[in-house]
Amino acid sequence: MIRFNIYDAESYYNRDIAYTKINNYSQAIADFNYALYLDNEFAEVYL
Repeated sequence: MIRFNIYDAESYYNRDIAYTKINNYSQAIADFNYALYLDNEFAEVYL
């Protein structure tokens, strides 16, 4: 079982990478945005 922490920006970032790899870009962008909402200094999200 994969655990997902709803309060951790890195969890959203990692899920975003998975969505990007399967070409689900709208969900990927939503996760990117929420990761930034949780931690606006999370540098990997900006890349």
